[in-house]
Amino acid sequence: MSKMMRVEQVMTAKVTVANLHNKFWQVMEFFQLFKIHHLPVIDGESIIGIISVHDVLHFMHERLLNGDSLTLAQLDADFSIGKIMTPNPVTISPEATLLEALELFDEGKFRALPVAEDGQLRGIITYKDLVRVYSWEKHT
Repeated sequence: MSKMMRVEQVMTAKVTVANLHNKFWQVMEFFQLFKIHHLPVIDGESIIGIISVHDVLHFMHERLLNGDSLTLAQLDADFSIGKIMTPNPVTISPEATLLEALELFDEGKFRALPVAEDGQLRGIITYKDLVRVYSWEKHT
C-alpha cells in the first residue's frame, strides 16, 4: 500500500455530522440512511466528539438492563449525545500519511478517525478506506 499517500487523498470529505441537540431517532436515522458507523459531533465547525453505532448500542443495552422502556419517545427523552459521545476524539491531519493512520488504527482503539485541521473537521477516514486502497493497489 502507498503508505506515503496523504490522508486527504483517501478520506471522505463530505461528512455527515451530529450536534449536541440531535435526538436519538435522528442519530439512528443518520446511521441508517447514510450507511455509516461513526458520526463526528461538531459545535459550529469545531469537532467536539464522535459517536459510533457501538456507543448507541451500549446506551440501549444499559436501558434494557435497568428495565427501562425502549419506546422511541423514552429513548429520545433519555438520550444525550454529550453523555454518550467520546469527547475530544483523537484526530488526524489531512497532511498525515496513510502510514500514520495505520499506526493509529493498529492501536486497536479506533475504527474511524476524524480528519481535522486547527480543530475544524475536514473529513473522516476509516479502516475500510485503508482496506479499499490496499485492494485497489493489489488489483492494478
